[in-house]
Amino acid sequence: MEKQNYFDVIEQDHDESIKKIKQTFNKKVPNKANYEIKNESLQMANLITRAILENENVIFAAYKKTHPMEKSIIITIQTKNDEYSPKTAFMDSLKKIHNDGTLLLKEFQKEILDGMDID
Repeated sequence: MEKQNYFDVIEQDHDESIKKIKQTFNKKVPNKANYEIKNESLQMANLITRAILENENVIFAAYKKTHPMEKSIIITIQTKNDEYSPKTAFMDSLKKIHNDGTLLLKEFQKEILDGMDID
């Protein structure tokens, strides 16, 4: 089974072929975009939004559930200027979460393997 790369699934709002993430822009507010993510929970939305808010180039980030009966979330991001887009902020947060999770897994595995006496 081929591993899906979520960094490659973000498409512009004119492409309806996307299944996981849909990006739409706010035409009234500059540097603001919404990301609808299908089949994800509020826990994932909270994790991503907190990572986005750690970025100094981000003015605003929040999430909401589309509907109580649907398993989709919408994350809204606004950045300070045109040089750093909401898409870049979103991608950077996903990379940070991935790197933090990888580091935590390595530390956990190290502690477990070091704690075992195998003779």
